[in-house]
Amino acid sequence: MNIIPKFASIPIACSIIGLGRTSLYNEAGKGSFKVVKAGGKPLVDMESALAWMATLPLAQIAAPKTKAA
Repeated sequence: MNIIPKFASIPIACSIIGLGRTSLYNEAGKGSFKVVKAGGKPLVDMESALAWMATLPLAQIAAPKTKAA
């Protein structure tokens, strides 16, 4: 059972969401999810970040091509 914190540091949020640091900052800058500052340290509101992730389109992944025998 994984427990997701209400607020997470940038490295932890990157790990949970699966984005790199630059992509996370870019999306935060666009207002895609909430980021607060506590003692000068940015913390990602994980509820809003996960809600944003749920709005993203599904990936279109093709099945691998098989070789003819």
